[in-house]
Amino acid sequence: MAEKQLQNYLYRHRTKIIQELRPIRLSKTQYMYIKTFIKKNSRLLKISIGLLVAITLIEILLPLVTDFYIKKYAYLLEIDKLVYSLLGLLGILISYLFLSFLSIKAEKTFTLYFLNDLRHKWFASYLNRAKRNLRGQDKGKLLTKITYHFSLMHTGITNSVFPIFNWLFLAIGLV
Repeated sequence: MAEKQLQNYLYRHRTKIIQELRPIRLSKTQYMYIKTFIKKNSRLLKISIGLLVAITLIEILLPLVTDFYIKKYAYLLEIDKLVYSLLGLLGILISYLFLSFLSIKAEKTFTLYFLNDLRHKWFASYLNRAKRNLRGQDKGKLLTKITYHFSLMHTGITNSVFPIFNWLFLAIGLV
């Protein structure tokens, strides 16, 4: 009898672990919230993606231009054209750094807007509750979500979503 109870417990524990390890699926409400947020901030998202495309184009074209022009003029000893090519290369590198800065700024701004909007919604839902429903445990959960979970979410979005776009554009550009 004890063996069957242990076996049942292990089966239940196994299904619980499997449920915890499944990929997270968004509910319809969450999906609609993300969709409306993206619509509301579509301009910033388009700017971020456009800057990523521009950076990717520079990353792809820079070695090609360098290899073609600088090697050609250095081999032919055309110093005046080589100097112009090196100045052009310097201009491209400066524009690359500037565009990279703007891209990172736009990505971080978009992510911060998203998380601040979520924080606002959490506070609003918490403050709109009746006073009798407020418990110390709920306050602790709210503070944990606002301080710790949203910071983790910010790091996750920053390190996964936009680098996927960057990798995708680079892969498409190299093909």
